Amino acid sequence: MNGIDISESQRYINLSLIECDFVIVKATEGKTYTDPCFFQHIGNAKKLGKLLGFYHLARPENNTPQEEVQNFLNAVNPYIGEGIPFLDWEWLSVKSQVWNVAWAKEWLDCFYLKTGVKPIIYMSESVTFEHNWTGVAKTFPLWIARYKDYGIDYNYDMTNAGKSPVPKYWDTYVMWQWTSVGRLDGYGGNLDCDVFYGERTEWLKLCEKDSKPMSDYIEVSNGVEHYSKAKQGDLTFTIDGKPSNFKVKEFACHDGSDEILIDGNLVRYMQRERDLYGSTTVNSGYRDPKYNASIPGASVNSQHVKGKAADIVCRNGSPLEVAMTAEAMGMGGIGLYKGFTHIDTRDDPKARWDQRSGSPVGVKTFFKTIQYGSTGEYVKIAQRKLGVSVDGIFGNNTKNAVIAFQDNKNLVADGIVGTLTWTELMK
Repeated sequence: MNGIDISESQRYINLSLIECDFVIVKATEGKTYTDPCFFQHIGNAKKLGKLLGFYHLARPENNTPQEEVQNFLNAVNPYIGEGIPFLDWEWLSVKSQVWNVAWAKEWLDCFYLKTGVKPIIYMSESVTFEHNWTGVAKTFPLWIARYKDYGIDYNYDMTNAGKSPVPKYWDTYVMWQWTSVGRLDGYGGNLDCDVFYGERTEWLKLCEKDSKPMSDYIEVSNGVEHYSKAKQGDLTFTIDGKPSNFKVKEFACHDGSDEILIDGNLVRYMQRERDLYGSTTVNSGYRDPKYNASIPGASVNSQHVKGKAADIVCRNGSPLEVAMTAEAMGMGGIGLYKGFTHIDTRDDPKARWDQRSGSPVGVKTFFKTIQYGSTGEYVKIAQRKLGVSVDGIFGNNTKNAVIAFQDNKNLVADGIVGTLTWTELMK
C-alpha cells in the first residue's frame, strides 16, 4: 500500500484530492509541542476513510521519555486503537549527536505499557548501523527511511527509488519511506512517500490494543499495598510507567505464605539503589507476624511486618555505600550489617544502626566527615564517586577533586566532605 506522512509543512493539503491508502500525521514533539495541524489533518483523513497513523518527534536531549509519552498521549489518546503510533527518531541538534538508545527503549516501553498498543520506531537505514538496537528490535517494528537521491518522484513511481534498505538488528521492516520529494496529483509541494508491506487488515492489526503487556506489569502504589504471591507474584513493578527491576514475589515472606505487603515507595527507593549499584537481591522483604516472631531478636514492631522494609545486597555497592546512598535519599530506617543493608520507609522518628560488630550500635548518620589526611573505607567511597584513583588516602588529588565537585554543586568549596557534600556525592 502507498501513503504519505505529513505535518504543518503541508498545512494547505487537500487530502480529498490525493491518492493514498494511508496518512501518517505528526502529532507532537518534545514534552510540550503539538503540531498545530494535527487535529485538522487527522480529522480529514479519518473522514475520508484513510488508514491512520500518528508520530511523535523525540527530543531526548531535553526531556525524559515519560514526559514525552505524556505529551504524545495528550494529543493522540482519542485515536488510540484507530491508528498506528510511531516514534520519530532523528538527529535533532548538536546535543543529540550521542544517540541515547536506552531513552528510545524507555519511550517505547512506556507508551506500550500505558496504552497496550505497540509503537513502531522510525529511523534512517544508517542509524540502524550506528548503535546497538538489539533491545528495541526484538520487541518493536521498524519504519525505515532511505533515499537514493533527491530527484522528484511522481505518483508513487519507484523506478528511481534505488535498492531496498537492509537494516541491522531488524530482520525486516513494516514500511519504507523512500523519498522526501514525492509529488502527487492534487498537491503541488513535496511529500514524504511511503510503501507499507501489507494489506489493510495488517495495518489495522498494528493499531489494536494488546492486553498482554498490562498483564505482565503492575504500577507501584503510593503506600503499602496487599498482593497475592499466587496471582501477582510474577508481575514486574513499573514506576511512572517505566519497568523496574523488581517483581512482586521478590518481597514474599520466606515461610511461603501467599499474602505480601509492599510499600510502593520502598520499591522506588530500591530502584534508585539498583540504578547506581547494579543487580540487587532482596534477602528479606515482607514478614508475616508469625514468621517474624520466629526470628531471634526481631522486633514485634518490625517494619518488615508492615511491608515497609527490605534487606538488600547490591552487586556493585558495599553495604556501607548502599547505606550512605539511603542516607542521601532520606530513608526512614537504615541498618548496616556485614553482608547486607536494611532500608525502610518508616515515618519519623528516623532510625540508624550499625550491627557489623555483632550487636547494634545506634548512630545519628552514616555520613562521616573526611578531609585531607583521612584514610580508610569512607575515603575510598568518596574517591570512587569523584572518579579519582582509589587508594583510601585523602591527599591533594582527592582534595582538589572535592573542591571542584563542591564548586560545581554550589557548595562551600573547602575540600572537606561533610553532610552536604556527601549528600550530593551519594545521590
